[in-house]
Amino acid sequence: MRIDSEGEELVDAGEAALRLGFKSARTVLDLRMHHLGFPAPVGRMGRSLLWSWSQIERWDADGAGPRPRERVAG
Repeated sequence: MRIDSEGEELVDAGEAALRLGFKSARTVLDLRMHHLGFPAPVGRMGRSLLWSWSQIERWDADGAGPRPRERVAG
């Protein structure tokens, strides 16, 4: 987890996948590439893309776009 200068919580693909219950960061990157309503990255740290966690939470709560079927049970 990272916090930007405005207090926004930023996550990379691995952290987003973990919090969303996906099996891998690849799922987050696939959502980004296929434009399934997933929020756009807001920045970069080195080679890693960063997303606003609050935007991802809204996307998840809204059920926007098709959802991957690879959520981890439980």
